[in-house]
Amino acid sequence: MKHTVIALVVATGCMPEVPDAPSFQEDVLPIFAANCVRCHGVPTLGGAPKEFRLDSFANTVITDGQPGPVTCGGDPEQPQAEVVICGASTYALLVGARLRNEQRPMPPRFPLDEFQLETVARWVKNPVRGTSHDDNHRPTMVVQSITQRATNVTLMIRVDDEDRDLVVGTVYVSVAGRERVVGSVRSGTVDVTWDSAGVTPGPYPLSATLDDGADFYPVRLGILDVEAP
Repeated sequence: MKHTVIALVVATGCMPEVPDAPSFQEDVLPIFAANCVRCHGVPTLGGAPKEFRLDSFANTVITDGQPGPVTCGGDPEQPQAEVVICGASTYALLVGARLRNEQRPMPPRFPLDEFQLETVARWVKNPVRGTSHDDNHRPTMVVQSITQRATNVTLMIRVDDEDRDLVVGTVYVSVAGRERVVGSVRSGTVDVTWDSAGVTPGPYPLSATLDDGADFYPVRLGILDVEAP
């Protein structure tokens, strides 16, 4: 019994201190990445609400060009040309409340420990990006392949980050001077499919934005050649 008590005291003494002003990239995003974003990302899983995501600090346009419901504070009864998903900073107060909810805690099966709960609780009081890693590295994106079947153009995309941060992003194609959303990406390899129906066959500039929790980064991905179906 004495050995058990000593072990507990030592373990408690070794727990890290909760930062006074947690940053999103360094302190909060790793907690969300390990415990929340499997369901609260894009797309959602397990019945998670579709109107917000926890893998992105900021709000995200995930589709455009077609009428659809607008989320993130908009009126779902009014058709809009964009679907916007709220980022973690927009829903910070709600997230903090749900993590501490005794009847319906989040995550439902494996609750956060006290250090994680207090870190998020301090961040939601001032939900800013805050500081980034020292010598933070810019994330990278590579288009590994492009295939087209009928009007559906599928891009296999690889997203990497030297700091091993969770990175999210959006891929765009420029049509007639307007950026149209191709799809959302996250760390690792992912396929995104864009329906090019109504687009004249030809070359179109392809670009993206990436976010590693610290900032947005524009990326030029070359040219997307749309073929006749």
